[in-house]
Amino acid sequence: MPKVDALVMNFYQELYPEPLLHDLKFKFSNLLNVGFISLSLPPPSLPPSPEDVTGCLSWLDGQKAKSVAFISFGTVVNIPQSEIEEVAEALEVSGIPFLWALRDSMSYCLPSGFLDRASTHGKVVPWAPQIQTGVLKSLDLILEREQGRGIRSRAQDLKELVLKASSPGGRASQDFKTLVEKITSV
Repeated sequence: MPKVDALVMNFYQELYPEPLLHDLKFKFSNLLNVGFISLSLPPPSLPPSPEDVTGCLSWLDGQKAKSVAFISFGTVVNIPQSEIEEVAEALEVSGIPFLWALRDSMSYCLPSGFLDRASTHGKVVPWAPQIQTGVLKSLDLILEREQGRGIRSRAQDLKELVLKASSPGGRASQDFKTLVEKITSV
């Protein structure tokens, strides 16, 4: 590592704890935190759509503000069927409104009849009991309790910090520009 011209991290400098950031900068004089390269920040705006094919938008419009749980495992992670079933059952038991983005190829993992029952308090777009208990506790904490309001507020603060770092004048953008300059000057 002493002979590297730059150490490139797929992270944001603003998210490091101060002691770790100071240590990294001491050890690596040319540390470049270029952000999460796989993300487009801010996300591109969606064009207005005259159709609400899934019914999600009109359904969301009918829910109280900040009362809906959004569940998505992304497109890369593969979750065992048993865990998907437990999350589905926990959602049903909780009665909390939810929006679940689930790949079509994963819908076979849902418990029998879940999609029909979910229409009463949730939307699904095409774990062991301890997991179910954990999901229920998490949903209650984040959506129902006062402590959840603080957690949501901190998450919003982190989002704003990342968006600022990703902006044209932000630190991650500057580090990415430096990286491009290093690569193209060789």
